Amino acid sequence: MKIEPLIGKRISPQHVETADGGTGYEFYSNKHGQLFEYDEVKAAVEFYNRYNSCMNLLVDEHPEYAKVWFASDEYKQYQKFKNTYACLLVYRDWLFKYSFKDVIEVSH
Repeated sequence: MKIEPLIGKRISPQHVETADGGTGYEFYSNKHGQLFEYDEVKAAVEFYNRYNSCMNLLVDEHPEYAKVWFASDEYKQYQKFKNTYACLLVYRDWLFKYSFKDVIEVSH
């Protein structure tokens, strides 16, 4: 399984009634209406966990995602901080939002 962010894999709650007309239940599907795969969610979680404490690891292993980071408003904010911990918080916030971007957009 390739670890990667949940980009282009929108999760949206769906309400479905039971066959007997009883109460419905919720399930999650991607933006194409297909059921969302457990492995896709797990890959995004592993992606975030692997890179959340080390930006250099993301830059080295995934230059395509590093380019997105360097072009972000959060990176501009990151560059203003002198405090290492504050920098890490800004980076982690961006990485979380990026890793789960489509999920977060649905919840708003």
